Amino acid sequence: MDLLRNLRFARRLAILVGIFAAGFLLYGLWSFRTLDELRVNGPLYGDVIQGKDLIADVLPPPLYIIESFLLAQQLAAAGNQAERDQLAQRLRTLHAQQLARQQYWQGRQLDPSLADALKQSNLHAAAFYRDAFGQLVPALELADKPRAEHALLSMKRHYEQHRRVVDNLVQLAASRARFTEGQAADRVQRDSVLLLAILAASLGLAVGLAWLISRSITQPLAEALAVAQRMHQGDLSSPPPAPCHDETGELLLSLHALQQDLANAAAARDAAGDKLRRTRRLLDQLMNNADLLVLGLGRDGEVLLFNDTAVRVTGCARQAVLGRVWRDLPLLPMSAIALWPAGGQQEQLRAMPPAQEHLLTTASGDERRIAWRHTVLEEGDIALLSFGLDVTELRQAERAIAAAQETADSAHRSKSSFLANMGHEIRTPLNAIIGLTQLALQGQLDARQRSYLQQVDGAAASLLAMFNDILDFSRIEAGALHMQECVFSVRQAAEQACAAWQAPAQAKGLRLECAVDAAVPAELVGDAARLQQLLQHLLAHAVRFTDQGKVLLAVQRDTGDGGHGATVLRCEVRDTGAARDAAIQLFEPVSQGDSAAGLGLSVARQLAAMLGGHLMLESDPAQGNRFIFTALFQHALPAATPSAEAQAVARAAWPALAACGIDVAGALARMQGNPSHLHKMLGQFLHSQATLHAAIADALAQGSQARAQRLAHTLAGLAAQLGMEDLRQGAAEVLNALRGGAGADAELARLAPRLDAVLQAIRADLQAAQGPGAQAA
Repeated sequence: MDLLRNLRFARRLAILVGIFAAGFLLYGLWSFRTLDELRVNGPLYGDVIQGKDLIADVLPPPLYIIESFLLAQQLAAAGNQAERDQLAQRLRTLHAQQLARQQYWQGRQLDPSLADALKQSNLHAAAFYRDAFGQLVPALELADKPRAEHALLSMKRHYEQHRRVVDNLVQLAASRARFTEGQAADRVQRDSVLLLAILAASLGLAVGLAWLISRSITQPLAEALAVAQRMHQGDLSSPPPAPCHDETGELLLSLHALQQDLANAAAARDAAGDKLRRTRRLLDQLMNNADLLVLGLGRDGEVLLFNDTAVRVTGCARQAVLGRVWRDLPLLPMSAIALWPAGGQQEQLRAMPPAQEHLLTTASGDERRIAWRHTVLEEGDIALLSFGLDVTELRQAERAIAAAQETADSAHRSKSSFLANMGHEIRTPLNAIIGLTQLALQGQLDARQRSYLQQVDGAAASLLAMFNDILDFSRIEAGALHMQECVFSVRQAAEQACAAWQAPAQAKGLRLECAVDAAVPAELVGDAARLQQLLQHLLAHAVRFTDQGKVLLAVQRDTGDGGHGATVLRCEVRDTGAARDAAIQLFEPVSQGDSAAGLGLSVARQLAAMLGGHLMLESDPAQGNRFIFTALFQHALPAATPSAEAQAVARAAWPALAACGIDVAGALARMQGNPSHLHKMLGQFLHSQATLHAAIADALAQGSQARAQRLAHTLAGLAAQLGMEDLRQGAAEVLNALRGGAGADAELARLAPRLDAVLQAIRADLQAAQGPGAQAA
């Protein structure tokens, strides 16, 4: 009973139903099993029928070889050859049929004794047929009568043995069938008794459990009824019931809990009153000590709540304000009276904005600016609860900050204007110094003069690079440096960045290597010039601070998610120099004491941010330093042949280049259809490659093989990007000849007229695009 009391009603009923179901299921399964074994074609039936089938199949031919024995005697007594051939053919047919029936019974599951007898009969039959076809038939064909008679005697002996085995097999099969029939009758009687026992046990167990379940429900209900009657009479002293986990147990526990609640109701009510009074005192302290004006207005606009902060700010006593209409007090200026609701107008309360700000005139005549937050209450005496914050000093500080910001903006504009003017004033003479120095280096100079001029050239180039970094830094800070999107080769951009620092690295005895992972897309869309500028800043820093070993530029595809149609590149510049702390140069603004290297790293950090990534530095005293940055680029669209209309437009805009066979339309498509960007790149190409073949020859004459290769590699890359296929092939021929270690005089001779023709075409198209005035100038 106690066990049932710990079960829920639904579980008890489920147990009862389960017992009924299990009994009937067991009864049904056993009945089905018995019927399955005793049914027609069942296991027992199959054993009976198998024995009878074996008897029916073993007595007549072909398993029983009596016909074959008689046929063999006829074959021996045949008078002519035709009759013997016919009888021999019939004997072969009986032999084939006997073999087929033998294989059939070998595939059946037989009793071991029957299977052994059948095997013996088949062995004698096989010996019979072996003598027939091996002895008798050949003897008859040879007319060997003694041999034929001997074969008949052997066959008769095998036949007699076969017949005795068959008789024994028939007796065994009949005995087996009679035994199986008796076994089936016994099985039926035994299973019938067992089924009756299962049915009786199931019914008895179900009836007994049903009585116990009913008792486990009615007895607790009677106890619960008695407790309820005593509670109705005022008796709250009933002892707690025994713990049970069913519904009636929960009912008794609930009645006991109700009894305890009624006994504790008065004490809880008193405690709640005390707590309410303490809470009210706490709220009063919070409102009075908070640095907020707390104002509560009634339904008619009268002041019902006015805390100590409001008294202190306004200078008015609480008793002088409470009960008076707020908007009628002299605290509000004329411009603020309309912001507060009039008495008795609920629509104005609901239309109050959640926040507002206005001046408040204190009792001493001072003006304070108060920012209010309003809450409309639908119930209670207070209809509008407002919290005010004195923001007078805050607004004054904001005005001071705005004035300071305007001053800073003015200073920044002055700085930008100064840098723009200085850029023109400084870079013009620097370019002249660099150009004249390079021209002087091409002349006949002794070693001392060449050394002096090379030092001047290097110093001027360093000064120009530093000034360009300053201008870039200024443009980045002003937000005036914009990214240009065009299709570019990542591998080519990385190799060109390395080529620019190949000569300084070799001069220090360093190996400068470039490794681009195969997973990096061949072409991407982005600002290749800014990417190369960022890489050159990092390579310059690595070469400058590395005394021995190597510098490696590694570009690979980052595993981060760049979004649909985008790729994140991870670029690393590794060196074997001493560990250095460049974190301050990376993450602190440039000051007057920063070096040129620090300025370059600051520009690199901001360029990395503009490319959608960030720049990091990892230093290890044992392994050196690693500058790592990520950059986000879009995937290039599949290459497509420009339409005839686009080619016609390109030929009309750049006729001289089109006449040289240059694919202007393709170059424009690679730059996302941006003519101004193509115009800018062509101008840079004209300015930087004017005397390139002479510069390559001069570098070779001075023994600077690396510088010559870098110049040829740069020309090939720019030509490929601008669609100058013929010029790209000429630069590639020069580069291959230089890499092979042979002279490149023949290749340079073929390259010079191609380059001159392209430069003249660019100059003509640029002058035509600038107008007649520019051409005259």
